[in-house]
Amino acid sequence: MRINRTFSIDYELVLELKKKTNQSETVNRAVRKYLDNSERPEVTEESLTSTLMWICSQLYTKDQPVTEVAQIINARDVLITFIQELTS
Repeated sequence: MRINRTFSIDYELVLELKKKTNQSETVNRAVRKYLDNSERPEVTEESLTSTLMWICSQLYTKDQPVTEVAQIINARDVLITFIQELTS
């Protein structure tokens, strides 16, 4: 049985999803994959460091709105704290 639900997703995802022939099935597969614990990648110090490097690189992108810079700085600080706790 299928049920129609409304969820908010990023505009960029909408544009990518429009390219798919069966959008509902694509969303179903993606959600099932997300919810399946065995599919989740292991979080390692290396993956966190890589993510941190990417976050920091976004700080120096030209024309970045102030609110996005604040969110990036917050994400960086949270990730740094998490890495420190993980390695101590």
